[in-house]
Amino acid sequence: MKKATILILILILSSITLLAQEATKLFERRPYYIQSAINFGKTDGGYWDLPGYPKTIKKRMNLAVYNFDEHKDRKFYMIASDIDGYYEIKPGWEKNIRIDVAGGKSSMKKNGANLHTWTKNGENWQKFRFKHLGNGRFRIYTTSGMVVCLDDRRSKNGTNIHLWEDHNGDWADWYLIDISTKKPFIPKEIAPYDLSKPDFFIRNKEKTFVYKSHLAFGPGMTGTAKVTKISGNTITLKIEGETVNQANGEKITRSFEYVLNYRDDGYYWNGEWDIPENSRGKVKVEPDGKQILELSGEQHAIEFIVEAD
Repeated sequence: MKKATILILILILSSITLLAQEATKLFERRPYYIQSAINFGKTDGGYWDLPGYPKTIKKRMNLAVYNFDEHKDRKFYMIASDIDGYYEIKPGWEKNIRIDVAGGKSSMKKNGANLHTWTKNGENWQKFRFKHLGNGRFRIYTTSGMVVCLDDRRSKNGTNIHLWEDHNGDWADWYLIDISTKKPFIPKEIAPYDLSKPDFFIRNKEKTFVYKSHLAFGPGMTGTAKVTKISGNTITLKIEGETVNQANGEKITRSFEYVLNYRDDGYYWNGEWDIPENSRGKVKVEPDGKQILELSGEQHAIEFIVEAD
């Protein structure tokens, strides 16, 4: 009996891990409009909507689709949950409200289970995985593997949004629309880094990095960085940029050499300032493909940035 229980637990954990691997990383705390694939590129309909034009978003508000407008209740924020690859969906400006599967645990595998708003509670029925299908088209899954889709395979105003078993169809797919550009968010896929070597600089050695330094007291510096030499796990860069004379406010142009070492899957600085030798810098890849290496000390931080193509 114990062996069977252990086997079941292993299968469950393996399934969750596989789902997380298929998930797409999203910008956190940057709002999106969400539009049905039925309407995308054709009409201004099919946008996620809460009823009316609420001044306050409360629990038990139903989630449906409607024609586009820019009211705050049409803007949805994705907040990373405690399960890797899953996000809580926060509607509008309300800090403690989330999109929720009505009925909670008992509804997680039911076709037609409704989606509405509820108080944030951290439960699995408030967590969603976004799988990018290509060209900005997404399918949205619950932790139970159900998909978020439109009732009756249509998107006219007022059509309900609910759960159904995974299947193909425009009514089961969505586009995340940037609220500033009104263009779909298309994530950039970056191949995993080889952690046995300083792959960040090896891959980008012909590029010009954006360089930024931040000081707790006094002006930092902005400029560019270029790789001049990579010898084993030691990287040498040429930094050029501008800072400000704190005494008189005049701009100062600076040019200097910068040396980093790579070990233990991290980058370490050999400089003379207050970034300690044991401060490990790691590369962060943003959803649009921007890559950032940051080294941080108590009063000083440095960034090397590769902008998205």
